[in-house]
Amino acid sequence: MTIAPAAVLDALAQHMADVGVAVYTPNGIYTGTPTLPAIYFGAMPTSGPDRAVTLNHYGSDPDIFTIDCTPTLYAQIRWRGTKDPRVVHDDAWRGFLALHNTSGSWPGGVEVRIITRHIDGPLDADTNGRYLKPDSYTIALQPGD
Repeated sequence: MTIAPAAVLDALAQHMADVGVAVYTPNGIYTGTPTLPAIYFGAMPTSGPDRAVTLNHYGSDPDIFTIDCTPTLYAQIRWRGTKDPRVVHDDAWRGFLALHNTSGSWPGGVEVRIITRHIDGPLDADTNGRYLKPDSYTIALQPGD
């Protein structure tokens, strides 16, 4: 695999913004109140918009140095909504509909063979009572990526 996992996550963030399920600014600074979840990497920020989504890579298969097969990455997409659980369910559902079982070219030259959701996580709440929903996706890249 010649493409870094962080580059795949960045391409995923840009793709999610392109298909209209979230907003993305590479510097992670969002002004006003976005009408879609704001994308972050790493831990869910405690400040910022209520509606947010974090992207994290948590594994690669097969060996990341193998380029003669289909490299696969695992990503957690963790959604946050408001104190109304329907908001986070709706955001995660729109994300699922836009991503699950899709393929194609993502920004940055990332070629996706298929992305599938393999874990539909349960709701939880943060210390401010905003609902969270973690989902996990498998991203299979084209051979040689």
